[in-house]
Amino acid sequence: MTDSRYNGFKNYETWNVNLWIANEESSYRRWTDRAETLVKESALTETNDELARTAAISTLADELKDAHTEEMPEVTGVYSDLLTAALQSVDWHEVAADLAGDVKIDRD
Repeated sequence: MTDSRYNGFKNYETWNVNLWIANEESSYRRWTDRAETLVKESALTETNDELARTAAISTLADELKDAHTEEMPEVTGVYSDLLTAALQSVDWHEVAADLAGDVKIDRD
Protein backbone atom coordinates (compact mmCIF):
# COMPACT_ATOMS: atom_id res chain seq x y z
CA MET A 1 0.00 0.00 0.00
CA THR A 2 1.41 3.39 -0.97
CA ASP A 3 1.05 6.68 0.87
CA SER A 4 -1.02 8.99 -1.33
CA ARG A 5 -0.84 12.06 0.96
CA TYR A 6 -0.07 15.26 -0.87
CA ASN A 7 1.20 18.46 0.78
CA GLY A 8 -0.44 17.50 4.06
CA PHE A 9 -3.78 16.48 2.53
CA LYS A 10 -5.27 13.05 1.90
CA ASN A 11 -4.46 13.18 -1.81
CA TYR A 12 -3.73 15.51 -4.70
CA GLU A 13 -7.40 16.05 -5.50
CA THR A 14 -8.21 17.19 -1.95
CA TRP A 15 -5.18 19.48 -1.84
CA ASN A 16 -6.07 20.96 -5.24
CA VAL A 17 -9.68 21.78 -4.31
CA ASN A 18 -8.50 23.31 -1.03
CA LEU A 19 -5.86 25.34 -2.87
CA TRP A 20 -8.37 26.74 -5.38
CA ILE A 21 -10.80 27.69 -2.63
CA ALA A 22 -8.03 29.40 -0.64
CA ASN A 23 -6.56 31.23 -3.64
CA GLU A 24 -9.77 32.65 -5.11
CA GLU A 25 -10.87 35.49 -2.84
CA SER A 26 -14.60 35.25 -3.58
CA SER A 27 -14.59 31.48 -3.10
CA TYR A 28 -12.54 31.76 0.07
CA ARG A 29 -14.88 34.35 1.56
CA ARG A 30 -17.94 32.37 0.54
CA TRP A 31 -16.76 29.18 2.21
CA THR A 32 -15.10 30.66 5.30
CA ASP A 33 -18.22 32.75 5.95
CA ARG A 34 -20.36 29.63 5.53
CA ALA A 35 -18.07 27.68 7.87
CA GLU A 36 -18.36 30.39 10.51
CA THR A 37 -22.15 30.47 10.19
CA LEU A 38 -22.46 26.69 10.48
CA VAL A 39 -20.12 26.46 13.49
CA LYS A 40 -21.98 29.23 15.32
CA GLU A 41 -25.40 27.74 14.48
CA SER A 42 -24.26 24.31 15.66
CA ALA A 43 -22.97 25.81 18.90
CA LEU A 44 -26.47 27.15 19.61
CA THR A 45 -27.99 23.68 19.61
CA GLU A 46 -25.03 21.59 20.80
CA THR A 47 -23.48 22.31 24.20
CA ASN A 48 -20.30 20.35 23.50
CA ASP A 49 -17.88 22.42 21.36
CA GLU A 50 -16.31 19.39 19.70
CA LEU A 51 -19.68 17.95 18.72
CA ALA A 52 -20.84 21.36 17.45
CA ARG A 53 -17.73 21.70 15.29
CA THR A 54 -18.07 18.13 14.01
CA ALA A 55 -21.70 18.71 13.00
CA ALA A 56 -20.80 21.97 11.24
CA ILE A 57 -17.91 20.36 9.37
CA SER A 58 -20.13 17.51 8.22
CA THR A 59 -22.75 19.92 6.86
CA LEU A 60 -20.09 22.08 5.22
CA ALA A 61 -18.50 19.03 3.59
CA ASP A 62 -21.85 18.08 2.05
CA GLU A 63 -22.40 21.64 0.81
CA LEU A 64 -18.90 21.82 -0.68
CA LYS A 65 -19.35 18.52 -2.52
CA ASP A 66 -22.79 19.49 -3.81
CA ALA A 67 -21.64 22.93 -4.99
CA HIS A 68 -18.55 21.62 -6.77
CA THR A 69 -20.50 18.78 -8.38
CA GLU A 70 -23.24 21.16 -9.57
CA GLU A 71 -20.67 23.66 -10.90
CA MET A 72 -18.80 21.00 -12.87
CA PRO A 73 -18.59 22.00 -16.52
CA GLU A 74 -20.33 19.97 -19.18
CA VAL A 75 -17.84 17.51 -20.63
CA THR A 76 -18.28 14.15 -22.30
CA GLY A 77 -16.48 10.89 -22.80
CA VAL A 78 -13.22 10.20 -21.08
CA TYR A 79 -13.04 13.77 -19.77
CA SER A 80 -16.33 13.37 -17.95
CA ASP A 81 -15.15 10.12 -16.41
CA LEU A 82 -11.84 11.60 -15.31
CA LEU A 83 -13.38 14.74 -13.83
CA THR A 84 -16.05 12.75 -12.01
CA ALA A 85 -13.42 10.36 -10.62
CA ALA A 86 -11.27 13.28 -9.44
CA LEU A 87 -14.19 14.92 -7.63
CA GLN A 88 -15.11 11.59 -6.03
CA SER A 89 -11.54 11.32 -4.72
CA VAL A 90 -11.76 14.61 -2.84
CA ASP A 91 -12.02 14.28 0.94
CA TRP A 92 -14.67 16.98 1.38
CA HIS A 93 -14.60 16.52 5.14
CA GLU A 94 -10.90 17.40 5.20
CA VAL A 95 -11.48 20.53 3.11
CA ALA A 96 -14.38 21.56 5.37
CA ALA A 97 -12.31 20.95 8.50
CA ASP A 98 -9.56 23.16 7.11
CA LEU A 99 -12.05 25.96 6.39
CA ALA A 100 -13.69 25.70 9.81
CA GLY A 101 -10.46 25.24 11.72
CA ASP A 102 -10.03 28.86 12.82
CA VAL A 103 -13.67 29.53 13.70
CA LYS A 104 -13.98 30.31 17.41
CA ILE A 105 -16.95 29.18 19.44
CA ASP A 106 -17.85 32.00 21.82
CA ARG A 107 -20.04 30.84 24.67
CA ASP A 108 -20.08 34.14 26.61
